[in-house]
Amino acid sequence: MKILRSLKKCDTPIELIEFDVNELMTLPGEKWIKKRYPNFKDSAEKVGMIWPIIVTDFEHYWQHEKNWPKDKEGNYIPGKIVHTGNKRVMWAREHNYTHIEGYFVNSKDEKDKLIVQTYMEKDKFPRSVTQLEGMFKKK
Repeated sequence: MKILRSLKKCDTPIELIEFDVNELMTLPGEKWIKKRYPNFKDSAEKVGMIWPIIVTDFEHYWQHEKNWPKDKEGNYIPGKIVHTGNKRVMWAREHNYTHIEGYFVNSKDEKDKLIVQTYMEKDKFPRSVTQLEGMFKKK
C-alpha cells in the first residue's frame, strides 16, 4: 500500500481517512482537470500534497441533479466522489499511489468549513519548500 499523505491537516473534528484512489470518482470532467493540472503538477512534484482531499457520497451530496455522474441510461452512479482535490487524485494515480488522505463530509456545511481552511488560488501553488513554509508562517 502506497499512501499519499498531506503536509497539513485541517482544524476539524472530522476524521482523516485513507481513500482507495481507484474507488473515487472525480466531479469535473477530465478535460476540466487537465486544463488546470500543469500548475498543480509542478507544485506537487516539488513540495507534495499540501491539504487532504474532500470526499462525499450520493446520500450526503447537496447537488445531485447538477453534478453527480450518471451512467449511459441516466442513472446516478453509486460510490464516493471527490468534491475537492481532483487534481491531487489524478497526480496520486499517475504516481502509483493506492490511497490518499482525505475527509469524508456529510453535508455542504462540513465541506464549506474545510474549504475555508484549504483553499488555494490556482496561480499560488508553491514551487519550493521555502515558498511553502512562507505560506504558513505565523504572522
